[in-house]
Amino acid sequence: MEGLFRRHTKPGTAPGTLAGRARALDFCRPELTATPGIVIRGGRHPVVERMVEAYIPNDVTLRAERRLLVITGPNMGGKST
Repeated sequence: MEGLFRRHTKPGTAPGTLAGRARALDFCRPELTATPGIVIRGGRHPVVERMVEAYIPNDVTLRAERRLLVITGPNMGGKST
């Protein structure tokens, strides 16, 4: 799979441009497992992160016992963030 990824991420192609930005912004590729759920460590919002002086990455864990989180805060009226 890695070789296939490299062939299709040449500079100047759409996937290549996205891959370059991902490297420049220190993004990572998800690791898929057979276990239901999602675990995010140090999750970031790429737009908000660049708009504020001090951004704090967040962790989240969802699994069978905890399948829903309701996240609210100031000015969180269901808009783009």
